[in-house]
Amino acid sequence: PGHSPKGTALKTMLRSEFVKSSTLKSSDEIENAKNNAVRALSNYMLYESGSKDNKLKKSMDRFNNETLSSSPNKENTPPTSKE
Repeated sequence: PGHSPKGTALKTMLRSEFVKSSTLKSSDEIENAKNNAVRALSNYMLYESGSKDNKLKKSMDRFNNETLSSSPNKENTPPTSKE
């Protein structure tokens, strides 16, 4: 287990994020990094479940389509600030 290309890519990404966060000193920054890691893994697990469960996949696709169609910026890029 864990030797697939996806598993290797996930481990590499996680390792790089932990190395990047190893210099954090503030407890708030550390807590924020932990929350981001939990959110990323939760999103990944939901995405993987959606690819295997047809009902969940349809629901996720519908949500994504509705979100993208209601977005004022259809290219899904952050709007530029005009100051």
